[in-house]
Amino acid sequence: MEQSAIRRFIGSLSLASLLFLPVSPAAAAGSGAPAVDATALKKYAVTDLQGHWAQDTLTDFVQAGIINGYAETDSTFAVRPQNNITRAEFVKILVQSLHLESVAEAKTFTDVQPGNWYFDYVRIVSSLGLVNGASDTEFAPNKEITRGEIATLIVRAFEKTVSFAGTAKEFSDVNGYWGKSYVEAASQAGIVTGDVNGTTFRPNDNSTRAEAMVMLQRALHKENTDLPDDATLTELVINQDQAAYEVVKNATQAEDYGKLKDVIAAAGTDLYKAMNDYFTDVLIAYVSEGVTFEYKHEGEWTAEVVRKSNRYAAVQLHAGTYTVTATKDNTSNTGTRESHDLLYLKKMPDGSWKIYGGKLQPTLPASSGVQPSQTK
Repeated sequence: MEQSAIRRFIGSLSLASLLFLPVSPAAAAGSGAPAVDATALKKYAVTDLQGHWAQDTLTDFVQAGIINGYAETDSTFAVRPQNNITRAEFVKILVQSLHLESVAEAKTFTDVQPGNWYFDYVRIVSSLGLVNGASDTEFAPNKEITRGEIATLIVRAFEKTVSFAGTAKEFSDVNGYWGKSYVEAASQAGIVTGDVNGTTFRPNDNSTRAEAMVMLQRALHKENTDLPDDATLTELVINQDQAAYEVVKNATQAEDYGKLKDVIAAAGTDLYKAMNDYFTDVLIAYVSEGVTFEYKHEGEWTAEVVRKSNRYAAVQLHAGTYTVTATKDNTSNTGTRESHDLLYLKKMPDGSWKIYGGKLQPTLPASSGVQPSQTK
């Protein structure tokens, strides 16, 4: 693999950068990159978001595992942002993103039965009083959900964690709408803004997947009743980077590098874990082929919180400068990288925080079987 190719191969996550840097171990080895299974990464390399108005939100949700792409016939994955979303699909995403649980009695719907994939999600939101059904007896799980219904669900779900203050937007098309008060409350919190002209909301229009995810992300980022300490977040990203460096600095055999997966499992999840596990496997493969690595770090590790809410945060990590030398058969190649990485974190169901992604380009070699990422 040429040096320019290895640069494209490297993502901008801290550990991935620490492992490889802009240097070609393949050049030192005198061969191409070893073949390593990248199956776990395929679902994150979605192909249909480039240039979409909701690209950042949908990319974030894919990285965090809140939404999954659709498997296409050519083995790629697509989010299909302009597709409409059903009532059951949105309820599932709402339950998973908020880690909702309930053992309280739920309303019985004739079209929601045990064995349906959405049964438990509907049971939870019904028992919590977030939904009433499409009628007295039916939930209509496969019916497309409207923009007004989503605004209503979000306001109900976030009423205790988001401040619905401020001035409501005056939408000309919500007068007489059954959920007018919910739409207005959502506009007060900045969760909905209306159409481009800002004067209409179209509450009865079916929502696209993109519209639904943008409204939900805005609500998630506005929760402010149980904010984490900055130190909890910054120490997490610094400690995992330092721990990873200690592993590679002291490793001499392939099995020593395997300890990187333990470091990542302790601090990472979703895309962050999948990508770094992949890079670790590649590193182990190189070492097994006789390549040796020498790492050197200079500077201080610092970090600052860019944003935070009850469940989601972003932290800028400054990890100083890493230099790595790869050697094979007395041929060496050295590269240096100054590390500044924006990492995304989420609160796990057990209350801990983990890194799930960030500003990265998970673009892998063609041999990996993963299509070039369209995320940013």
